[in-house]
Amino acid sequence: MSQIINENFSTNFNNFINKYRVKEAQRMLLEGNNKTFTIESIANSAGFHSKSSFNTAFKKLTGLTPSDFIRLKEHPQSENENSSLVEN
Repeated sequence: MSQIINENFSTNFNNFINKYRVKEAQRMLLEGNNKTFTIESIANSAGFHSKSSFNTAFKKLTGLTPSDFIRLKEHPQSENENSSLVEN
């Protein structure tokens, strides 16, 4: 499976999976009813097993830490507020 992902998506298996995990975490972080959960619990729900690996993948894919992502979405400072969302 890794070879197929490498050849067809020009990325490795971990990065491929992490993209979907980060996208799910972003969705959960933006949902109003998840505001009572910690970032770490949302990371775990999205499939990450450590806060460190989640923060690293999140920043690599979005350019922001999870905390900065939440802050930006709660208090947008520009018209381009969705630029940090992971695309398909």
